[in-house]
Amino acid sequence: MRGLRYDARVLKLSLTALAVLLAFGLVFALLPSKAPADTTGIRLEGVSLQLYPARDPDAQWRFGAQNVQYDPVSNESVLTGLSRGERWVPNPQTGTPELDTTLSASTVKIDGSDNLLMNKAQMVVVRECTSLDLSGTAQEPVKVDQAYGYTAPNARIRFPDGTWTMRNVRASFDLKDTNGEDQALQANLDQTQRCENGRLVPVPANP
Repeated sequence: MRGLRYDARVLKLSLTALAVLLAFGLVFALLPSKAPADTTGIRLEGVSLQLYPARDPDAQWRFGAQNVQYDPVSNESVLTGLSRGERWVPNPQTGTPELDTTLSASTVKIDGSDNLLMNKAQMVVVRECTSLDLSGTAQEPVKVDQAYGYTAPNARIRFPDGTWTMRNVRASFDLKDTNGEDQALQANLDQTQRCENGRLVPVPANP
């Protein structure tokens, strides 16, 4: 009988403790949530990553970034503190990957289709010895469309023999198909260098 009374007291205390815990749980459940809205996702620091675009299967992008924020809901990544941005493609003769384009930007967003979005970007198309200064806005960003090439509200394209400016530019990766609005071309009549196989070489002097 003594043992039964002890069990009964323990049971009574257990039920009382359970009731208290349930009461506290109900109070905390009714409190307003103050969790920050940006807790969704994964944040990494000091990252080197490679991107293999499904719509440009021969290309490979290589990045180095101080911070990478990935949102699994939108399937988007944001790279900040970019230390490296490169596009590599196979050499047409050997098939060996070679550097095609370099990219500099303060922030790069990679969307769910592997496109790159930026407010400003500086790019160099190595084989053409050509640099692009591209600018846009948050509403109309600079875009690297993996299925085609580059689009931007404003562009300044510098070739060895001149500078080409335009609005609403659309250009293929190799720049062979480039068009836009309000185009202006400033030629360099005193050209001292030309592009050969991705390298600037001196222009031979006229005899």
